[in-house]
Amino acid sequence: MKRIKELRISLLEKEGTKSEEEGKENYIIRSSANLAVEKVLEQHPEFIDRHDELVLETSNAMFGDLIKMKPEEIINSVGIWITFDDNQIIENAIDLETLEKIQEYGAEDVEPFKEFFKMTVEENES
Repeated sequence: MKRIKELRISLLEKEGTKSEEEGKENYIIRSSANLAVEKVLEQHPEFIDRHDELVLETSNAMFGDLIKMKPEEIINSVGIWITFDDNQIIENAIDLETLEKIQEYGAEDVEPFKEFFKMTVEENES
């Protein structure tokens, strides 16, 4: 995994219209959590050699905490924004229903958000 400097996870409400110039869905951000990986590693250098594990486990926990506090039924997606140490920024979103289907039909030990996160990072490494 490329070195991640920062990440943001947000619960989103899909607006139902696509941006014509980008071809992407439009969303309203309803709640977010941020992780400054560099700051964590400065304060806890014992995690430097376990960067990937730290990012993956922490992002999954952040998503879980956001879902526990999920307001109403208007939330239907989750988005991630990842900044790498070369300042490249990637973003991706997925419907919560899709994550539920991955949980339902995937292997017993599959963690849907982790798989979404890994897929997003790996897709942008090539």
